This record gives sequence, structure tokens and C-alpha cells, in this order.
Amino acid sequence: MNGTTYLPKTDILQTAEGFELWMDLPGVGKKDLAVSVKKDQLEIYGKVRPQERKGLRFEYPVGDFARTFVISSEIDQEAISAHLEDGVLRLRLPKAKSALPLEITVH
Repeated sequence: MNGTTYLPKTDILQTAEGFELWMDLPGVGKKDLAVSVKKDQLEIYGKVRPQERKGLRFEYPVGDFARTFVISSEIDQEAISAHLEDGVLRLRLPKAKSALPLEITVH
């Protein structure tokens, strides 16, 4: 991408199993979105295409966006999943089993 025009608002939540990332992407379709992991970086790229519309005020951004997040080595990169619905991208970043607490039974 030539450059970004905006940074989508993003929430990162911690769960017992790992992390969740929620990103507001109104007007973004799945075909205009790319999510990848390179080493310890989660990269999200996309484009909001301009719509033909008439109006008085427009606040939703249009153009390219990119966000990069450093992720822990405790994340199971092969188990990361992404779901786009109702203008919100939700990524699930589960911890590797070796990073989860281990319960030991006392006999």
C-alpha cells in the first residue's frame, strides 16, 4: 500500500485462553482485508472504497489503512482466527498450550 489514510480504532482484550483484538472497520469487505503474521508481528491491511453518495457530512474514513501489533511468543500463531461481521474484525489469539497454566493433581 502506498500509505495509510487512517488508523482504525482497536480494542485488545485479555482472556484466560489468550487475547482478542476487535477493530472497527465500517465499510470494509472481506476481499479488501488482509491479516498476516510475520515473526512476532500481526499485520492488518485494508481498504475502504469510496461509495457514491450524497449528503451533508461524512465522518466514516475512506482509503487505505494498516495496523501492526507486536505479539508475544506465547501466542499460538497457527491457531489465530479472524472473523469480520457487522463492520467489526475480531481476531482470536490463543496462547500456546505451553504458556497456559498447568494444573497438577495432588495424590
